[in-house]
Amino acid sequence: YAYSRPIPPVLVLVRDWVAVYTQYNAYIVLVYAAALLSSGRVAPDPLSLTAFLLLWIAMNVGLNLFENGLVYHVKKGEPISMAVRFLEYVFSGQYFPLTILPEPLKNAVWLLPYSWAYLVWRKVLFEGLGVLSFEFLVLTIASVATLLVGLAVYRSGYNKIYREGLVL
Repeated sequence: YAYSRPIPPVLVLVRDWVAVYTQYNAYIVLVYAAALLSSGRVAPDPLSLTAFLLLWIAMNVGLNLFENGLVYHVKKGEPISMAVRFLEYVFSGQYFPLTILPEPLKNAVWLLPYSWAYLVWRKVLFEGLGVLSFEFLVLTIASVATLLVGLAVYRSGYNKIYREGLVL
């Protein structure tokens, strides 16, 4: 239905992403941010913080486009979403430190863009990491690559469902 209307598909995705984010995450994030700032232990460089947020948004958009493109190809949304979330939650350092993983996995997780994002996020907040660091360079490459791959997979999936007549 959304793609049959004369609105560009990218605007539909952005609208939905912003609506879901503000409904479920924005308030929790603001409360958490206020608690961290009031602790006095957080003193990020404004340039690093801004750059990180822009790279984080680009990475998330790219991963969402990648996920949606895969869903268009295989037409099974739940297994794709579950696999992407599993990789993000378990192998990125979001829930537990990556150092507790078995040795082969410790090295493999650094191929995932979210692993670098969480590493840089912590270092920006608590260590004042600058934008001219190695970690920031890797995050930049990971974010841009994720966005480009996501766009390519999404476009490929969209073209597939367009050829099949599932969208106008």
